[in-house]
Amino acid sequence: MKKVIQKLVVTGVAAGAILFASQSIAENPSYIKGNVPSGIENASVAQSGLMQLVNDSTSAWLKFKKSSEEKISKNEKHIADLNESIARESGDQKASAQASINDLKKKNDDLKSQLSAYKDNGKDSFEAFRKKFDDEVNSVTKSLKAIKVG
Repeated sequence: MKKVIQKLVVTGVAAGAILFASQSIAENPSYIKGNVPSGIENASVAQSGLMQLVNDSTSAWLKFKKSSEEKISKNEKHIADLNESIARESGDQKASAQASINDLKKKNDDLKSQLSAYKDNGKDSFEAFRKKFDDEVNSVTKSLKAIKVG
């Protein structure tokens, strides 16, 4: 996402420079008098709008990441509690529950890795990742709550 935004900023600045350079001094006497051409003003407005977009998308990512890390942390705590409870059990139920817990622990660890390895490739990519990731985290949480020990 940062690379896309950086490319947009560079493109905006380059477009402004081209617009500015394409105006001849003879066609634009206000340039000679020291007035700022409207092309420069438009470029600065576009750049400030782009910076707002960058801040908004960065803020959305940080909120999502924090929320997801909290959910994963709660899942880890629930897994630890289940492992503690299952240690007191015996028999077939213990083996079955332990296998389920281990599977969910692996899925939770994979989600943690996916979150830390995510590289943003644009708003659409982020939205797709967010939806899929939230569904997977919620699935793990629901499965953990369904496990009954004792």
